[in-house]
Amino acid sequence: MIRRILKIPFVLFTDTLARARGFHFPPSFLWYWKLEYLFEKYEINTTRFFKKTVKRGMTVVDVGANIGYYTVLLSKLVGPMGEVYAFEADKENYEYLVKNVSHLRNVKAFNIAVSDKTGEVDFYHVQGATGIHSMLESANAEKRTVSATSLDALHKNFDCIKIDVEGAEP
Repeated sequence: MIRRILKIPFVLFTDTLARARGFHFPPSFLWYWKLEYLFEKYEINTTRFFKKTVKRGMTVVDVGANIGYYTVLLSKLVGPMGEVYAFEADKENYEYLVKNVSHLRNVKAFNIAVSDKTGEVDFYHVQGATGIHSMLESANAEKRTVSATSLDALHKNFDCIKIDVEGAEP
């Protein structure tokens, strides 16, 4: 009971900060996950890598963009002359992604899977989850068919490609 009461100010602070920064989270996100996103502490080693590697003016890709943590970070790093192509196959996550990047002029978001071919692919959506959907079959997932493209089909040169697609990277 005391933990719940003590947690209230943290939840209120986090939700207020998220609103102020225009970042939208699914209801399932815990307050401390939100803080990691908002203070760029999520997956800290990967975040540090991108901060050291990605430069202004680059064209980068975020495959498996989820709700947009890395997309927003990459947008900031490439600056107004750079471009970020964000791909998210899951419809629900894509809706959050669009909300979180709608103000960023250098981001193009796509509700499509990235694969080695264009067309359609099987996609497995885990109900009630946000970050474990994949093109790999999962026992507790709903099978969906989604559109897919290959990066080659975009006819672009990319300086950096981030891929996090829950085991389907190969």
